[in-house]
Amino acid sequence: IHILIEKPIAATVAEAEALVAAARQQQVVVQVGHIERFNPAYTELKHVLENIQVAAINFRRLSPYVGSNTDVDVVLDLMIHDLDLVWDLMQQPPTAIHAVGLTAFSGDIDHALAQFTFAQGPIVTVMVSRLTEHKVRSIDVTGLEAYVEGDLLNKRILLHRSMTGEYLHHQNSVKYRQESLIERLHVPMAEPLFLELQHFVASIRTGCPPLVSAQDG
Repeated sequence: IHILIEKPIAATVAEAEALVAAARQQQVVVQVGHIERFNPAYTELKHVLENIQVAAINFRRLSPYVGSNTDVDVVLDLMIHDLDLVWDLMQQPPTAIHAVGLTAFSGDIDHALAQFTFAQGPIVTVMVSRLTEHKVRSIDVTGLEAYVEGDLLNKRILLHRSMTGEYLHHQNSVKYRQESLIERLHVPMAEPLFLELQHFVASIRTGCPPLVSAQDG
């Protein structure tokens, strides 16, 4: 039977490897439920990054404590989404990871920050929290050609580009003015869950590998 399974797919690496092997032997589709991979804003952001030399990427996933899943810590509740996106963007293991967290209400980690460095690529920072009164799902990218604001929650991408500056001479004073161009990119207003389920069905019908395989889980 084909499976759309929630993340993480197993409690241990050994169990996950056994699941992958069984799926391969039975020739069935196993897709992992990393829904943000199907977020149209994330898809558009990936296209933008193809034309930018990226220096740093900053992920933020913030939520109020009320309504959060406190059965697990904030890493398994929230950061797991962004860790998958980091892997999807970088396609290489980090050379170093620095992480800190704190406990506030749940008795477990409620706020965490992780920084990843890579042999080739940008500095990546992931901040997650269930202590804020403001819900945020963002990916901000510092590039050599532009600064990109990605809002996964409201499905919005803003591209900031620097324009040429000029000196303005007025009587006895000289002023410098620099303008910047802000471009709002079109993002289809499609529901990520619908796209995820649609992709799962298509993988079953066509036999094509799913976008998020069991190895990604």
